[in-house]
Formats: sequence, structure tokens, C-alpha cells
Amino acid sequence: RHFDDHAQEIIQRQIDGHDLDAEEREVIDGCKLMQSIIHDVDNGLEQVRSFRAHEEFLSQRIIPLMYDTFEGYDEETAKLLEAFFGCYSLAVRYSIARNTRQLLKQGEGDLLLGGGGSATPTYPDLPDDQRLQEVALGFLLSQTYESQQQQQQQDGKEATTTRPLIDKVIVGCVEVDQVLENL
Repeated sequence: RHFDDHAQEIIQRQIDGHDLDAEEREVIDGCKLMQSIIHDVDNGLEQVRSFRAHEEFLSQRIIPLMYDTFEGYDEETAKLLEAFFGCYSLAVRYSIARNTRQLLKQGEGDLLLGGGGSATPTYPDLPDDQRLQEVALGFLLSQTYESQQQQQQQDGKEATTTRPLIDKVIVGCVEVDQVLENL
């Protein structure tokens, strides 16, 4: 909206008969470019599968394009872009979680090919109200292996014991609140 309003003011002056100077034409071109960038990143949310891919997209395509196109930003535009990309980052995280949950439930073949099954296992009963981190940790903690140990008995036979594959998880958190949130 900010870029629409900014460009609209200049376009209205042109409609009113004012000849645009080079700077005003550059502002209009910049506003068009920013609208296009915002449109492209917004449309890409449906396909985003990892935060690393999102960061690569921003650092290799969007930021260089903006850097090469604009000499600088006014304070209002800089704050607006910072807020947009902050909100966009949250939307990317949400989309990744949603897309991952959907892939786990339906499999990749069903989503991308319109059916036909998937070569990877699916989890159709994955609860919608449980965070994926909790599901993953629960799955890992439920895995076991069988261990054969020689009994210290007189018969000298081996006994098979079922043991947890993972018996503890160490988690690092940046803030104290994250520890409580992830318990």
C-alpha cells in the first residue's frame, strides 16, 4: 500500500500536467519493482519447504535486486520494508510447518502429482493440534532396539533386552522462556 500511495501521488501530478523528472520516474519504477517483489515472495509461500531455501532466495535474488536498483531508502520506507520482511519471515515459518504437516499426512506424490501415491511413508493420523517438534520427539523416544547380553547366571545363555534407542534429548535455547515452552 505504501508503494501504491507513493507512486499514486507522482502519477496524479503527471495526470495534472506536470512533467516528471528523472527522479520521479525512478520512484515510479522502484515502486513497480517493489510491488512485483512483494507479489512474487507472497506467491512463493505455497511452495516454501525450508527456511534455508527462503533465506537463500532472499539473499541471492531479492536483496541483490533491491541493492542494485535503489541508491537508498527514506526512513519510512526502510521501516516498512523491515516490518514486511519480519512478518514475511513469520509467514514463511508458518507455511513450512503447514506444508511439512501436509506432506507427512498425504505424502509428496499426492500433493505434487495429483494422486498416485508416495514413495515415502505417510502419517494420516498426525494430530493437527500437536506441534511437529513434539510429534518428532515422541516418535524418536518411542523407538527401541533389542540388545543381547549374556546373563550372569549359571546357564550362560544370552538374554534379549529391549532398550530405548534414545533415552534423553539435550536442547539448547537462546532464552529462558524457550526452555519452559519446549518442555
